[in-house]
Amino acid sequence: MVLLLAAFGMASGVMAEDGQAFRVCADPNNLPFSSESLDGLENEIAKIWAAELEMPLEYSWFPQRRGFIRNTLKALDNSGLRFKCDIVMGVATGFDQLMTTSPYYHSTYTLVYVKGRRLDGVSSGMDLVRLHPDLRGTLKIGAFTPTPGTKWLARHGMTEQLV
Repeated sequence: MVLLLAAFGMASGVMAEDGQAFRVCADPNNLPFSSESLDGLENEIAKIWAAELEMPLEYSWFPQRRGFIRNTLKALDNSGLRFKCDIVMGVATGFDQLMTTSPYYHSTYTLVYVKGRRLDGVSSGMDLVRLHPDLRGTLKIGAFTPTPGTKWLARHGMTEQLV
């Protein structure tokens, strides 16, 4: 995961002109990263940054799914005079829509399924890929997009299975 620094007064071309708040775009329900109840690790990082900048912290909440950047960092607030936020705290490494920092932590993805429902022999991603096409075609795989996990599934021909 990387921290997006470019938006704060540079990439967007508009900084909080009134200097009143450090405005963060975040997902309201994406623990352990962010939450509207401010329990996430990215919420804690934002709090530290706001304190360092001696500014109050404000959030613009939107699910971190397709359209997140368009509806947050690149969207104007209700006044139409500035963008909804100055920064996105975390995006996947290699996220090509934004200028990012170097990764500050690494994570992984896990396939979770109910035992006894035709997938008991799957113990790796490649086992999933090697399933008989008829079985693989019936799968419904819940995943967040866009993420490295969904990109991996797409590379292996499983976009139709994504939910």
